[in-house]
Amino acid sequence: MSSSVFITGGGGFIAPHLIRALGVETNIFVHLRQESERQPQDMPKGCTLVREALSDEALHHRLPSKVDIVFHLAGAVSARDSMDLMSANVTTTENVLALMAKAKIPHLVFLSTAAVWSGTTGSRIDEKVSPAPNTPYGFAKLAAEALVINAVARGWISSATILRCNNTYGPGSRQGVVANFYQRLRRGQSVLIEGDGMQLREPLFVADLVDLLLRVKESPRGLEVYGVSGPESMTVGQIAQTVAEVTGSELRIDWGGERNDRSRHLLISTEKVQSELDWHPCVSLHKGLREMLAAEVPSD
Repeated sequence: MSSSVFITGGGGFIAPHLIRALGVETNIFVHLRQESERQPQDMPKGCTLVREALSDEALHHRLPSKVDIVFHLAGAVSARDSMDLMSANVTTTENVLALMAKAKIPHLVFLSTAAVWSGTTGSRIDEKVSPAPNTPYGFAKLAAEALVINAVARGWISSATILRCNNTYGPGSRQGVVANFYQRLRRGQSVLIEGDGMQLREPLFVADLVDLLLRVKESPRGLEVYGVSGPESMTVGQIAQTVAEVTGSELRIDWGGERNDRSRHLLISTEKVQSELDWHPCVSLHKGLREMLAAEVPSD
């Protein structure tokens, strides 16, 4: 039986991966910002592009009579100023929730960030740890989470799953430590490492994230928050070395001072999502980087 989904953030790198995984049996509507440079031919087949503003009163008429779920992937890690950052994350989420209420769409999957937590000295953070962001992006995503929680509590939507993801990368990614190192090394440039390079991260490959999104789609359940991370802990220095090794690049490092607004270590427990959704990240950084390289080669 076919289902209908609405995906925000069509201009980002995750949406095309999700669209391909959903398959032709799913009726897919993808929202693109009006200023996005992505064109219909750039998107996988089997989806309808929607460019109206999310706040447009008539937008829900562009959707089919029954949409089962919204994958809210839209957001911004950085912006010109704090107002733009809040608009991209908070106002956008407010508009999505209003659309869901108007169109009677029951279920939401919200892509948040592990940056709603501050880092730790090495212990793992789980969902019982209270958020304490130390970046504007983390504060913006936490405010958006509050809107989602309120919408469920008031019965405006039936369920919401909040995924606090850590360092997602993959073909098409442009932000984050892995993508930054990958792009610079592929161009023959040096990479910047702030501090001593011993900061711990857990890169999450996009295929593992998409697998989780599909699992959530099949089992919506009230309001849930999950910490989401990749399968291995690595220092920033090790990440740089691995990217250089897989891409066959010379590793040249520019060292900078460690920033106070970046978490020293960000290690996320995935015990809850593993036990409740039987999800296990399995793509190592080596394998994920090889898939990024393979994606650069045009298919015949």
